[in-house]
Amino acid sequence: MIININSNLRESTRQPHCLNYKIFQSDDRDCLFVGHKHWDISKSDKYRQVCTVDWFGGMQMEGHDWYIDDKEEVFRILNGYYMDEDTGHDDVYDAHVSGYRIVEGTRKDGTQYKFRDMHSLSVGDIIVDDSPDMDGAAFIVDSFGFKQIDFHYDLEERFCSAMDKGGFKIAAPCQTELDMEVA
Repeated sequence: MIININSNLRESTRQPHCLNYKIFQSDDRDCLFVGHKHWDISKSDKYRQVCTVDWFGGMQMEGHDWYIDDKEEVFRILNGYYMDEDTGHDDVYDAHVSGYRIVEGTRKDGTQYKFRDMHSLSVGDIIVDDSPDMDGAAFIVDSFGFKQIDFHYDLEERFCSAMDKGGFKIAAPCQTELDMEVA
């Protein structure tokens, strides 16, 4: 997806290459594969940040910088949409996704294993959107789309940019829909 940088981004003090989506996942059974209807802010402490997806990964398409500008695109990247099935390589994932841990070990039969300490983006996972329009709002992956939620989290130092500080964070509050009548 090619986007033009919108006016909010131009007016922002943060540059596009500094913006990202924070991805949180849980191993707790109460949180796995449950969406918005079962969300309760008390579940926040059962989540940990597993990676970030950067707005700009240094890629270009048709001569223009390529930005990840919405949660649907984040979903596609984290679910292997751009993976080359012949080679198993995913240039888009490699350019935009960072901060995940690698788990390595040896099985009982002596074979070595190595994998990312995260899974694909699924129902019940949380995206914190740091774009200027969203300003840190949190969204839970629902059975269809994304729903904004209230969410508290700890930002680990390994995920901090020069502009962030680690520690306890509160996502931007949910925006309630206004009931407006048109005269």
